[in-house]
Amino acid sequence: MQPRSAKLYVGPIDGVADEFVNKIRRLKNRDEEMPANFHNELCKWALESISLVALDKRLGCLADNLAPDSEQQQMITAGIEIIEGFFKLDYGPSYWKYVSTPTWKKFVKSMDCFTNVAWKYVEEAMQRVKSRTCVADGDLSVLERILINEADPRIAFVTALDMMFGGIDTTSNTAAILLYHLTKNPEKQEKLYEETKKFLPSAKDSLTADKLESMKYLKACTKESMRMSPVAFGNGRTLNKDMVLSNYRVPKGTNVFMMHEFLSNREENFPQANKFVPERWLKGPNGEPAESKKTHPFVYMPFGFGPRMCLGRRFAEIEIETLIAKVIRNFRVEYNYGEMEYIVHLILKPASPLKFKMIERE
Repeated sequence: MQPRSAKLYVGPIDGVADEFVNKIRRLKNRDEEMPANFHNELCKWALESISLVALDKRLGCLADNLAPDSEQQQMITAGIEIIEGFFKLDYGPSYWKYVSTPTWKKFVKSMDCFTNVAWKYVEEAMQRVKSRTCVADGDLSVLERILINEADPRIAFVTALDMMFGGIDTTSNTAAILLYHLTKNPEKQEKLYEETKKFLPSAKDSLTADKLESMKYLKACTKESMRMSPVAFGNGRTLNKDMVLSNYRVPKGTNVFMMHEFLSNREENFPQANKFVPERWLKGPNGEPAESKKTHPFVYMPFGFGPRMCLGRRFAEIEIETLIAKVIRNFRVEYNYGEMEYIVHLILKPASPLKFKMIERE
């Protein structure tokens, strides 16, 4: 999961983003708007992207003739139901511990769907590794590297499973929320467009790891959106030792929840906290430290921190930044349906239809 490993996937993920941009053109209605179920299309993009890493495979999620009962759509539906199931089972009444409730049955069915598909592709990767002879380490995929370095193939299976169901609904919602913030701040969107034009003179140009690393305003927009509307609104931990927190003695074994959504939207931590200001993440014109450096780094933790940090963080960042760069390079995006409404099902997600208007740039 090191940066050098993640960078190897920029090219393939860029290819998926290009394919999705072309699909946007086919999805547009006469008013150049996306369909009301555009979130499901974003989920297809997210699944296709993360499958490159987790399963070492393109699944064909962006095909126009994808059937509602296809394996790909079943995985998307299962991934969303798993997240919602976690929320209902963990935060609602725990009758399922004693009686097999409908929510528990649905959760198990969704998990079975995911595990069956994931295991099939992990087995395929195992066969590829066995048939290879003397392959350079740099040519190995993340999945193949885990299979080679771990004696138990179930480690690769569990890793792939975690990345898959953790990287569909979260990544798609993060991208959707960022697009929304850019529509509500058109001057910021235009500034981002100018940056994308600098690194992608033609809308058909490909992104590379170096180009993506150099697009500082793109990264700033992504961070600012996750500061204002983090999909994971907090981090939970169980203390492994007695601690003193804010002058309170908290014993070992206590569950502690850190609400960074609350902290990152407080004026004392980020001035103009209710405004979308990507510039706060950038150095000043004369190299002055970014404004964000003035606050405590743990105020902003959209991916968590330490050994329990999000497993797919680096890949999620590449996926989101690549997609947003390609969409803004190709389209001026508008949202003409007022303020976005949100719902929380373990993660923050838009409740309003994502009927973005995609206006061709060139």
